[in-house]
Amino acid sequence: MSELAVDYCRLYKNAERLGSLYLDLKAEMDALADAAEGMDIFWDGDANAVFMRTLGENLVEMGVIMMGIRNAVATCRKAMDIYMKNEKEVKNVIGELKI
Repeated sequence: MSELAVDYCRLYKNAERLGSLYLDLKAEMDALADAAEGMDIFWDGDANAVFMRTLGENLVEMGVIMMGIRNAVATCRKAMDIYMKNEKEVKNVIGELKI
């Protein structure tokens, strides 16, 4: 069976690391949005409007990137599940052939 052995450790570690980085970045983005919201009440004028609009646009763009990261994590986890399921099926078929 060693010919069919796949090391899932790296895929698992990468998916977990990417998932962790995603959560960290999401927390930082939320903190940035909260800080900007709190700052908005202390600052008026055209500069504030431009800053808030630009920040909002940047947060939307980062949100799109975040969706890509979240999808990558989900894809890695799904791939790992599929590999493991298929390996079990192959082992079962080979086991039945040895009878």
